[in-house]
Amino acid sequence: MDHDGVADVVPEADDGWASQIGPKNINITNIAIVGANRTKSDVFRYFLDDIVKASTFDDLIGRLQKGGARLQVLGIFDGIDFHVDRDEDGGSYGGTNTAVVVRVIEKKLTETKIENETTPDGTTWSVSSAIKNYFGTGESFNAQIQMGKRPSSFQIGYTKPLLYGSKRVPKTFDAHLFKSAHDYTTYGSYTENVRGIMLRTFIDRHQFSYEGSWRTTDITGPLGSPLVAQAGDSFKSSVRYSTARDTRDHHLLPTRGYCVTATSELAGLGGDTFFAKQDATLQYNIPLTRGISINYLLKGGIMLPLSVPPPSSAAPLPPLPVMLVLSL
Repeated sequence: MDHDGVADVVPEADDGWASQIGPKNINITNIAIVGANRTKSDVFRYFLDDIVKASTFDDLIGRLQKGGARLQVLGIFDGIDFHVDRDEDGGSYGGTNTAVVVRVIEKKLTETKIENETTPDGTTWSVSSAIKNYFGTGESFNAQIQMGKRPSSFQIGYTKPLLYGSKRVPKTFDAHLFKSAHDYTTYGSYTENVRGIMLRTFIDRHQFSYEGSWRTTDITGPLGSPLVAQAGDSFKSSVRYSTARDTRDHHLLPTRGYCVTATSELAGLGGDTFFAKQDATLQYNIPLTRGISINYLLKGGIMLPLSVPPPSSAAPLPPLPVMLVLSL
């Protein structure tokens, strides 16, 4: 694939067939998939069924580019390319009979990464492993563990592309079980352990999710600490909606474009944690000269408790303030 995320289309007709037919009508009479040892034919049928509607050679190339780019987004192929030529055995359908060969290189079934980050505060190790495309429909099983100076965490998850409806709108579902341990004794006199489940559905730029998490807070400071009232166990059950618009030329080191994200969360669908939260982020990048740009970052959010009385054994929590952070 090239840097724009469009799969390469290679018409390799030795006799110059592609240039000979020009704007003449074509008929797709044969489609062959090569190299798909695990990937099921339903995946290719979903993303490439439009190519049979091609009426000219240029139309076919455009449809193959779009279909190849959508296949590449699945993350299960190291390479995708196409061979287009005359189909000598395709019969006669009132046009130039055309055969398409789709060649793919599948990624390895398993992948493991070990990462290390060292800072003045300490060292953090991260190990992640994934099993990709085991059932042949683009799914992924993954696990990650992190240990060291940063919060220790562990999660296992399952991700699956949703192959229905319009292929122009990418859709994915994932589910994760997670556990994390945070140590805030240095500046907060407490520790926090969280474990739970996260279910998410991605539809184009939109994300819908549910989180159910059990939180245990242990106070390590003096008994008079204002955090004592919040010590112990709590359960959060919340739904969340996020959307984003990203025109940046690079996700990590952008030089132009902008990214806007907005997230809404409502907690209180069961459990004992009740709040409504809204936050948004804007990043804007202005290029000055080659390799030099100005980046603006604006963050804002509001978090409000819902009017649910706290248990009689716990002190009422103070109102949560409106929070606004501006960073340049």
